[in-house]
Amino acid sequence: LLGEAGQGKTNQLCHWTETLSEAGEAVMIFAGADFADISLTDHLREVFGLSRRKPLSRLTDHLHKVAAESGHNVHIFFDAINECIAYPGLENAEDGPLMLFREICSIFAKPEYTHFKLLFTCRNFTWHQTLVPQLKLIDSSMFYGRGMEDELSVRGFSDREVQKAYGIYGELYQMETRFEDLRRNCVIRLKDPLLLKIACTNYLGKKLPTDNA
Repeated sequence: LLGEAGQGKTNQLCHWTETLSEAGEAVMIFAGADFADISLTDHLREVFGLSRRKPLSRLTDHLHKVAAESGHNVHIFFDAINECIAYPGLENAEDGPLMLFREICSIFAKPEYTHFKLLFTCRNFTWHQTLVPQLKLIDSSMFYGRGMEDELSVRGFSDREVQKAYGIYGELYQMETRFEDLRRNCVIRLKDPLLLKIACTNYLGKKLPTDNA
């Protein structure tokens, strides 16, 4: 799931996590920034209490078997792997996202793990410049289709969405400016979810400027 900062990637993952959990599905969710001091392998060992003497595949095989026998899936989410600016054993911080991506794939992206549903979020630059070149080294067809960036990206609001979002934020932040009174250039800026939140926060209980500034 691609997108720039503030476009709603994390909110979307949280929404899916809540919805899937309520439906009885198993969900594991991780933040890329959490792996500066511990590898994914070691983190999973700690979470599930797996001895270092045992292979990690023993854990993942068991999780998949339980999911398959129960007719459910295990949803595995990694938020903002581009924020993994360091990784154990690395000297070059720029390689953090790449190392995390490789370990995610080696652990979870296996043809036999049909009941593992893997999803991660990433900013566009890191995806295209760092991770896409790695796709030729793995069976990327299991989780990614080339040319599908438009379907896998989170972008700003449409005209209808920004009006609805402004109504929600306007009530929450007690905005005194009606959406109908906003100039078009202001509406265009507010299509960015992050800018919408910042504007509503800064003008809590006040009117938004309606001039061209």
